[in-house]
Amino acid sequence: LKGLSGKSSPMEVRKLLTMADAVLKVLRFGKWRDAHNYVQAWKYFFNGGRENLLNLFLMLLAEYHGLDATYSPPTGIPDSYLAHPRSDRIFTALEDYLAWYDLPFWMNANGPGGRKRPFIGILFYNDRYQNGDFRDLSMVIEKLEAKGIGVIPAMSSGAENFSSMKKFFIRAGKPGVDAIISFLYFRIEGGPLGGDYQAFEAFCRKLNVPLISYLCMGYSTLGDWKSRSEGLYPMETNLSIILPELDGMIGGGLIAGGQELPVKGRNMVRCMEPVEERVDRAVARTSNWLTLRYKANKDKKVAFILFNYPPGKDTIGSAGNLDAFGSLIKLLDRMREQGYTVSGYPRTRHEFIRLITKKNVVNQSNWTSLAKVKDNSFKVSQAQYREWFDELPETCRQVMIKEWGDPPGSFMADDENLYIPGLAFGNIFVGFQPARGVHADPTKTYHDTALPPHHQYVAFYRYIEKVFQADVAVHFGTHGTLEFLPGKQVALSESCFPDILMGALPHLYLYACSNPSEGMIAKRRSHAVLVNYMTPPMIVSDLYGSFAAMETDIHNYYHLRDQSPARAKELTEKILNDAKENNLVDLEASRVD
Repeated sequence: LKGLSGKSSPMEVRKLLTMADAVLKVLRFGKWRDAHNYVQAWKYFFNGGRENLLNLFLMLLAEYHGLDATYSPPTGIPDSYLAHPRSDRIFTALEDYLAWYDLPFWMNANGPGGRKRPFIGILFYNDRYQNGDFRDLSMVIEKLEAKGIGVIPAMSSGAENFSSMKKFFIRAGKPGVDAIISFLYFRIEGGPLGGDYQAFEAFCRKLNVPLISYLCMGYSTLGDWKSRSEGLYPMETNLSIILPELDGMIGGGLIAGGQELPVKGRNMVRCMEPVEERVDRAVARTSNWLTLRYKANKDKKVAFILFNYPPGKDTIGSAGNLDAFGSLIKLLDRMREQGYTVSGYPRTRHEFIRLITKKNVVNQSNWTSLAKVKDNSFKVSQAQYREWFDELPETCRQVMIKEWGDPPGSFMADDENLYIPGLAFGNIFVGFQPARGVHADPTKTYHDTALPPHHQYVAFYRYIEKVFQADVAVHFGTHGTLEFLPGKQVALSESCFPDILMGALPHLYLYACSNPSEGMIAKRRSHAVLVNYMTPPMIVSDLYGSFAAMETDIHNYYHLRDQSPARAKELTEKILNDAKENNLVDLEASRVD
């Protein structure tokens, strides 16, 4: 069927059939009767739901098989509406929904106007909700509400997502939600049909809340996902991850996958089955984003993770195209101005490096012994680490023991403790990501996705989460090694090391905008929000003064060497004298190479 504009989009077909329904109601004879029944069948199916589908079958049996059956006309469903699994009602006005909705207790969220109730807006597909395929939604809502977070679940067919957001997530002209969770494929505005992305971006800027994508498989079953190192099929990755990323979505992680249900011995029906452990992790991370939003700056704890690779004093704070310490100092200055508890940090790049080298707060290397490192490092007892290690999945423990031996291993550890190189400045932790491994050539392990982390690597991230109790972790610069640890490429599981080590922490990653390919790896595999920085502008550094004159003489020497050996010899003597004056060679030197 083609719509009014000659296009065959679902929206145009819907317009045509809706108009045809008004005409065909009075033409109930001959072929017009079949046309009317076709429109009715479409309305039953399009609106969905148990009652509509039941009445569709009853209509077909009565109209074409002679069954004496009574059936009701199709029940219309609004283009967009609010619904909650605990209620049979459909709410078309936000005020009606909020009048019905309440929780036994609410998360403590103190906004600018005092105590407020935190709400998360949810975008979900109408057809899945009407067909009862929303166990994943129900589980997410249940676990959010258990944390005292209210929900505003908006249902639409996909094309009305943006209008649903404007209708239900704004209250009295101001943002009515503290974050948005999307269960959708494609981009939010217009779905697969596309739309006005500039208007959508402007609206999101007005909302100024996190947009979080909860990943549901489109083609894979849970069995496929568990067995595939890639995580998802390429088309799923495109629809479920890449396109939502264009809307600025934060990766909340995979929460559900296809599960085939046996019907009379045959796998004929597939529904979306939530993975409870993944839902717990996604909801915990979402809750922590809200905590970060409403916690007073003076109480927020921030962990800055710098890089020190290969290990040693000569590589502290290394980052591609970034003055790490200069940038960190400027950031700490701004944080102090905005009320963060930060004090005692060095005020220049050289002072920062001098403090670190003086205290030996670096990773153990061939030039820096453990005896020097451990005096000023934070300590994790063997007993504490053993508790953390035993919490890891069995498969992860096995590969770590196979590669690095029993806890605590031999790297950055002794008979009593494991050591965490870092400094504390009030509520700010500045530490160095552990070395990837101990090998003859450590650079070869940088991108090795088969090499598991050693024990001190795990202890480092557990210390940040459980001992320092950071509210947010910030990897500072391009790039570290966390995102290259073993695990699935996308849609990580509970056995993937990047997911294990980041836990439920909100994660920011400063990444050079000139390296989008590896930036996407960091984003997808460590649930990172990328904050890009520009490559510094650079020009050719010309020589100056006597050095410039020497450069000219050297060029002339090579030009005259064959054409005029005598002049070349004179030039050699001049170059030698100039080199001595500029301390480039010893005064006793008789020649210059």
